[in-house]
Amino acid sequence: MITTSPQTTTALTRQQRHLLLLTAAVSSGCGLAAELLLGTLTSYLVGAQALAYGVAVGGFLAAMGLGAYLSRFVATGQANSGHKKLSDTEQQKQLINSFFTIEIVLAPLVALVPLGLFALFTLNGPIWIGLIFSTLILGALSGMEVPLLTRLIELDAKDLKDSLAGVLALDYVGALAGSLLFPAVLLALVWLLPSAFIIVSFPAWMVFFLARAFPNMRAWRYVGLGIAIALIIITPAVLPFSANLENKLYKAPVVWRSQSPYQKIILTRYGQDTRLFLNGELQLSTVDEYRYHESLVHPAIAAATKAGSVP
Repeated sequence: MITTSPQTTTALTRQQRHLLLLTAAVSSGCGLAAELLLGTLTSYLVGAQALAYGVAVGGFLAAMGLGAYLSRFVATGQANSGHKKLSDTEQQKQLINSFFTIEIVLAPLVALVPLGLFALFTLNGPIWIGLIFSTLILGALSGMEVPLLTRLIELDAKDLKDSLAGVLALDYVGALAGSLLFPAVLLALVWLLPSAFIIVSFPAWMVFFLARAFPNMRAWRYVGLGIAIALIIITPAVLPFSANLENKLYKAPVVWRSQSPYQKIILTRYGQDTRLFLNGELQLSTVDEYRYHESLVHPAIAAATKAGSVP
């Protein structure tokens, strides 16, 4: 953990308070987007959509509750010896350092977990165990964010009611934004794995801006800026890497792929056989596709012929 010199006051400026509330919204939005990403990826890999979302979203929320409980043991407001109670200034520094640490740990984890799950599936590994373990770790860390921010604002406001109202209001707004932006924008434009790197760059950017706003926390701005830029730079390289992983899911070469707002579309071709997959599920094969269409067309033709409309 990066250490800093004590601040002279715990009073938050208007800019600092607004940035903390904005951070609550960003953290919530990224957390919800991560839940949806894990659920979408797992349903794409194993096909059990309801179960995949149940484990990903339900497990993530339960783990967030665990993280909220564990946050009481983080930045306790006591010195390392456990006997001396820290001043408000020292508590503020402890809370900010703890929050920054959690954000910096979460950023690479959320980016790498989807890649790990994808690789685990291609190796015929225990995908469900990997998903459960991932949701527990990510959810627990995400669950610490809001309690730490609330305590930090409360330390200045001395009013738990106002602190909770402000943080939770922005938390829910951020959740709404994350739930809409992930499927409508990120998933449609860059697909799953690159989306993970874009999503987690936002907390790193917030560390950068918050560190700039708190004078004696500026050592953190280099960490936040470095990780945010690294994630953005790596994002284009994830596209060919994820495509190579995806190719291993099919028994024939992938000739075309696209992500619509609704599903992942894949076309494979081997010899004369072209196959269409939606979200990893086979829809048709040109080798025997005529059998299905004929069964649909013949009743209509027979009915039309009987009615005399077809000579």
